[in-house]
Amino acid sequence: MRLQETRILVQISTIAMEQDFHLPLVKGKCNRDTMEESVIDGIYNGELPPMNHEDTEFVCELIDAYVKEVWV
Repeated sequence: MRLQETRILVQISTIAMEQDFHLPLVKGKCNRDTMEESVIDGIYNGELPPMNHEDTEFVCELIDAYVKEVWV
């Protein structure tokens, strides 16, 4: 993964948390089902760049790390 891609995914994870796409939490972690649905909607609406499953997993991992650090 290139640095530019990483920066974009960090921005997407921040937006996802601001918009509550990661909620409700599932066992203290990002709700992957709602995240994937939100990502798909965002791609179709032109609000997000094309992403693959690996990108979505990375965004969820970033959110999980944040939740663990701040909320738990």
